[in-house]
Amino acid sequence: MVMFEKFLCKIFSGQCQLISLHLDISEASPSIHQCLKSHSSTFSSNNIVDLFHSNCLTLRYLHIRSRYPCFLEHLIEHVPNLEQLTICFQYLRMDFVEGYSNIQKLVTSNVNWSNKVPKLKCFIFKGHIFDDLEFMYLKWLLNNVNHVRKLKIYLESGEIFRTDQSIWKSVIDANFVRQYCLPDEVVNLIDFDFYICSKRQLAVGDIEHIVTSFKINSFFIKHQ
Repeated sequence: MVMFEKFLCKIFSGQCQLISLHLDISEASPSIHQCLKSHSSTFSSNNIVDLFHSNCLTLRYLHIRSRYPCFLEHLIEHVPNLEQLTICFQYLRMDFVEGYSNIQKLVTSNVNWSNKVPKLKCFIFKGHIFDDLEFMYLKWLLNNVNHVRKLKIYLESGEIFRTDQSIWKSVIDANFVRQYCLPDEVVNLIDFDFYICSKRQLAVGDIEHIVTSFKINSFFIKHQ
């Protein structure tokens, strides 16, 4: 386990010359997902030599299958030249990770990754979103990468039966997509694709409403 943590730290450091990487740590333990956090603390953000050694400057394309979102938050500190990021969560596991007991504070923090990954052009998110808290986290992510030109969102709901799933109980129309699947401020976006799968039954009237909503929504009219 320790060897794998060291290996991950080397991948996202100046010792690595990869341009593209597909990484699957979806079955890894919480400690694996936290390894880049401790790695970052050993370097000084004010020292140019430390920044060179602690960052992978060659990596442009990254595809990650992960289990805990904290890995992404630590990773973003080490890939300043990243151009395309794909993140896949089978399920967002925020319950067992240190610091996520106060997720509301995190998602309301004023953070933007445009300075950390200024060259990022494409962001792709795939995963199951179970409850309202996870929607809040997704929105936080999208606001962090609101400078991208290309955005793809693939969401699945699973079963909808709990009181903390009020967002999934809404009709998935243009207003839903604009509010929960796009950043609050759209800066450079020119290409947006989304796929949303929700296990619920719709009436004919609901389907007509959904189609019409995209025709009259000001955001989608402007960006069609």
